[in-house]
Amino acid sequence: MSNLKIFWSNQNVYNHVALAGIYIHIPFCETKCNYCDFYSIVSVDKSLKQRFLNALSREVDLKHGRISEKINTIYFGGGTPSLLSPDAIALVLERIFSLFEVNDEVEITIEINPDDFTLEYAQRLRDETQINRLSFGVQSFIDEELKFLGRRHNAQQAYEAIRIAHKLGFNNVTIDLIYGIPYGGNPMQSMRYNLKEFFSLGLPHLSAYGLTIEENTRFGLWQTQGKLIPVDEETFADLYSYLIVEMEKHGFLHYEISNFAREGFISRHNFSYWTGEQYLGLGPAAHSYDGQKRYWNYPDIHKYFKVLENNDLPEEYEILNEKDKFNEYILTRLRTYLGIDAEFLKENYPDYWQKVEQLVNEYHNNGYLKEENGFFKLTLKGKLIADNIIANLFI
Repeated sequence: MSNLKIFWSNQNVYNHVALAGIYIHIPFCETKCNYCDFYSIVSVDKSLKQRFLNALSREVDLKHGRISEKINTIYFGGGTPSLLSPDAIALVLERIFSLFEVNDEVEITIEINPDDFTLEYAQRLRDETQINRLSFGVQSFIDEELKFLGRRHNAQQAYEAIRIAHKLGFNNVTIDLIYGIPYGGNPMQSMRYNLKEFFSLGLPHLSAYGLTIEENTRFGLWQTQGKLIPVDEETFADLYSYLIVEMEKHGFLHYEISNFAREGFISRHNFSYWTGEQYLGLGPAAHSYDGQKRYWNYPDIHKYFKVLENNDLPEEYEILNEKDKFNEYILTRLRTYLGIDAEFLKENYPDYWQKVEQLVNEYHNNGYLKEENGFFKLTLKGKLIADNIIANLFI
């Protein structure tokens, strides 16, 4: 990690040279999970996948001049990236390496559905690609919860995938867990069990998300029909507090609202979003940021194909003004263990800082924020109402 230094200290200092990331959205799924509102299509059509790979290659050709910094991270997300064969992934990476200057210690992550990660697939991924970080969409180690969520794997397949990863030398492994699932037993009992299983596996990173019911999902429909009642806010607060305390007790740094890592295993890719680095988004619905503009690709694979086949870019964009940049700084930095730098805001956004400084001090005085070396950071009490605090600090 020569160009990205994360110091594990009470000061929580983050230093870096200018680097950039690439996100690749793989829009295919075998089934659609009940809670998911990310853009994807249910398809295993090989010809459609090949057309997508051709379009993706064309998009890389058209966009590669947009990023001048060295590429520090590459991330395959989705959708279900593990529906791509290792040789297809290798071709995508080969194209990227041929057109961009890539850091020698680049972090390359792929999201994986546990039942895709057979020994053969894992061996090929290790031997044929430069993938060095695995993100398993486990969500729960309780089979009944997995069925309720609409996942296509079971708990045993999750254990087996992680075992294979360790056996083949993949040491940088993270999993996703979802808590607050309104199914069956006691949500706290579920949380305790899932964390116990996580700790038993010796993994260095966890992303844990409270279940949100999105409108355009099966859960959203069930809620409208009265078939699903979400977990109440008080229970969510109890679950989140327990999660934070347990993770920190086991030596994990709570470096972002939903993310925890052991020393040296912070997700460099995701962390770059929260610290304002440039990134290039490829694939339908992917987003990009060049420091001044935000771009987003059309969330429609057929429109994506058509535009690229006409040698145009399938995207829209917005130019960020000073207010946008101030609000994004508040949003992203306050979500992290870095916090907001009062001196930076005072120097770069004096008028906006003047408008919120009193409110920041009130949150500090009431125990929602703590101050360390000029940085205001969320306390445990503050993390429980982080969205409200951030929204109130927006201009």
